[in-house]
Amino acid sequence: MHIKKSSYGVMAETELFIPGQSMWGALTRSYNLYCGAGPDENRDLFSAITCFYPSFDGVSILAPSYRNGMLFLGENITEDEFRVAYTDTFVSTAISPLTGSAADESLHETDILLPRPKYELADKGICNKANLKWIGLLGLGDDGGKAEGFLKENGLEVHIGGEIRYGLGLLVLREAAESDVWTVKEWNINEEGRLHLENGRNILRNFLQIDSGVNDMLKWKGAVVPLAELDFSRNEPVITEACLYLNTGSSVCVENMDDLDISGFRLSKGKLKRIERAC
Repeated sequence: MHIKKSSYGVMAETELFIPGQSMWGALTRSYNLYCGAGPDENRDLFSAITCFYPSFDGVSILAPSYRNGMLFLGENITEDEFRVAYTDTFVSTAISPLTGSAADESLHETDILLPRPKYELADKGICNKANLKWIGLLGLGDDGGKAEGFLKENGLEVHIGGEIRYGLGLLVLREAAESDVWTVKEWNINEEGRLHLENGRNILRNFLQIDSGVNDMLKWKGAVVPLAELDFSRNEPVITEACLYLNTGSSVCVENMDDLDISGFRLSKGKLKRIERAC
């Protein structure tokens, strides 16, 4: 699986999690094919979706967090350690039909996430016994009945990320269960899909939009990333929205929730953003 993060020359680095935008796109595309709908239909059906994170056991996730300037997955696995164990490089190039040699400037090296580690790190809990699982939350709301036949355990297959023409990114739904209110709150949302923060330190599992009315009252540590949404229904993709967000794994500290109005923030495609006001 390849979820493009950044590029360095001919090298395309992958994210180590599945952004909600990517999972939303895969589910919407597969659902429209399943029910014979057009590509622009059912765009809101799966929009209340979180980012998805890797899991060794299918129960607990390797949640991101920043410590001492380093990104960790889970309790004790650094980003570099996870990349060493679970990523590899896929190399492709175009061939010149006249000479049979590689075409100029056509070499591409793509980071891919492996289903099993190529190296074991026993002290970190990384062992080659089972495939990685991916866990996230999906809110279906009042329209959930439309997708009941679609979201079948051991039946639903979706392709995630780029380079799917090479057979990368196939995921199979193995288990779907209703989450309790406490589990939902761990993902920075309440049962209605609105932003949930508590007094003290909150670790973000979804992107949080930077908003002058709220972020000035928060103390945070982590990283800021620009995110854009594009409309691919035209010949050339068009940016429909672009904002700055606090990255997943960043920590947000709240001193007094009574002084903070976050009611306008809702979950949308892995991002907690203000819905009532344009950015």
